[in-house]
Amino acid sequence: MRTVWKFNIPLEGSIAMPDGAQPLAVQVQDGAPCLWAMVDPSQPSVLYPIHVMDTGQRMAEPVGRYVGTFQLAGGSLVFHLFIEMEAQDA
Repeated sequence: MRTVWKFNIPLEGSIAMPDGAQPLAVQVQDGAPCLWAMVDPSQPSVLYPIHVMDTGQRMAEPVGRYVGTFQLAGGSLVFHLFIEMEAQDA
């Protein structure tokens, strides 16, 4: 059975989610960037490398799948989240 879970987004590194997770949305909640994803809780947890890019920042290719944009500091900081959907062992 699939369900939607929320994950905190670190500004670099990876996010541990059940294997096969499907990112749905990125928003800021209580001042922290969060990712909502559809997951199957029965699947093992794996690491999905992420890339959080500033607007205007040069990026190496590939950076993964674009998931969404979020703003911090009242909108003065704008970031874009990319996730490499090829999971790594947790």
